[in-house]
Amino acid sequence: MTQLALVVLGQHSVPLARHIMTVLPEATLYGLANRTADVDVHFTNFGDTVRELFSNSTPIISICAAGILIRVLAPLLTDKWREPPVLAVAEDGSAVVPLLGGLHGVNDLARQVAEVLHVAPAITTTGDIRFHTALLSPPAGYHLANPDHAKTFIADVLAGASVKLVGEAHWLRESQLPMTSDGPLTIQITERAVTPRQDCLVYHPLTVAIGMCRKPGPEGNREAAINYNPVSKQRTWQLHKAREILLQWRSPLTPVILARNLGRPGQAVTVQRLDQLTPADADMRTIILVGSSQTRLIQRDDGRHWVYTPRHYAESQRAGRTSA
Repeated sequence: MTQLALVVLGQHSVPLARHIMTVLPEATLYGLANRTADVDVHFTNFGDTVRELFSNSTPIISICAAGILIRVLAPLLTDKWREPPVLAVAEDGSAVVPLLGGLHGVNDLARQVAEVLHVAPAITTTGDIRFHTALLSPPAGYHLANPDHAKTFIADVLAGASVKLVGEAHWLRESQLPMTSDGPLTIQITERAVTPRQDCLVYHPLTVAIGMCRKPGPEGNREAAINYNPVSKQRTWQLHKAREILLQWRSPLTPVILARNLGRPGQAVTVQRLDQLTPADADMRTIILVGSSQTRLIQRDDGRHWVYTPRHYAESQRAGRTSA
């Protein structure tokens, strides 16, 4: 699964796509076979390719008419909470239209693309336009604890209700939300578990400490070690949110290793799929390792599995294994 897919149907669109990639270097350029050159991946069927990318939660920027994308993706539009960002860009670069993925930052992506093309993005989200913030899609580092209440909350704010902010968040202070000290609606920033209410949106700051980041080696496959106690009795939503974020970039079948009580009595190592991971599977004594897009399971004769992630080097191939 790629981090972002840039899809073109003709060679005339390739230079524009490469220009967009100057601000989105992680993107992979997909081009229609026999009609494009100088692309990363060729495809033969536009509809099948776009639907597969969408189903894998891959953000999509397609240089084509918005109507084509709408018709292709219409059968898959069943869950707005899982939709990746989808943008249509005019062939001449004159329009950037966010179509789907409002809960996963499509408007911010549209602004980023529009800026490099020197045009205004065609954003139609009322709350985003009026308040210069997206309450349903908070910036990185924050988690909305009660999204089911957000629709009515936003409708009330749009109708004129004022908001009281409890806690501190610069992205809210810098917005144009109607803030007052005694508003009937409340936005609360807290690390504590709070009983959700329709008149109060609760945001939890994500405090994950990065322990180490190593520069890529000859294979290019970057690694990070994260110091993070996944679950406690009072903190259960963080692992659920982490799984939600990972599923935007990883297949639901990605192997996850759960190692509990390592080096202690009761040591146990189990493997399951990413989409099956729940807070009940871990505690403060559990290490969770999420596989890469190349991680594979190998069945052993004794019924257990090897979890295998190949690492490709210029002249040799190494492998690391974890037994479960």
